[in-house]
Amino acid sequence: MIPWMITKLAVLPGRRLEVTFADGLHGVVDLSGEGFAGVLAPLNDPNFFALASVKDGVASWPGHLEIAPDAMHIEVTRWRLNSERPERSDRQGTEQ
Repeated sequence: MIPWMITKLAVLPGRRLEVTFADGLHGVVDLSGEGFAGVLAPLNDPNFFALASVKDGVASWPGHLEIAPDAMHIEVTRWRLNSERPERSDRQGTEQ
C-alpha cells in the first residue's frame, strides 16, 4: 500500500478538494491560493476544476492534468498537526 494514494475525492467550493488517502488520512486541500499556469492553467476555471476525479490514486482532470498526491498528503498532515496542537499561553507562571 502506498499511503499517499487517494482513495476518495470530493470537490468543494472555492477550489478545494476533500480527500481520503490509502492510509486513512482525511482532510481538505485548499488550492484557492494557487495561481495555476502553463499546462495547469485550466484549473483556474471553477467549472473545469469541478471535473476532478480519482484516477489510479491521483487527483485528475480531463486532458491528463494531475496534482501530486504525495504533496496533498503532506499538506493535510501539516494542517492536522497544526490544528491538533493545544494553544500556547503567553502567560508565564510566577514563582513564589
